[in-house]
Amino acid sequence: MNTKTIAELFVTITDTYNQSSKPVYRYKKNLQYVDVSFSELRTTVQKLAYALESLGLQRGDKVALLSENRYEWVLAD
Repeated sequence: MNTKTIAELFVTITDTYNQSSKPVYRYKKNLQYVDVSFSELRTTVQKLAYALESLGLQRGDKVALLSENRYEWVLAD
């Protein structure tokens, strides 16, 4: 792995383990655990990035998160 940024590392890892049957994350929703695959994680992060971009956010802009501790923080990070 010859990556230079955390974003590049994320892409490399999600590409590498895309076909893995093991979940990358597991979170509780409605009292049941929900598994998140590498491909689901990648797709959701990409959708979030596109949504932020469509709002006019650009590289270097600051965004604040105000929320309880939750899985979606990982996506935003």
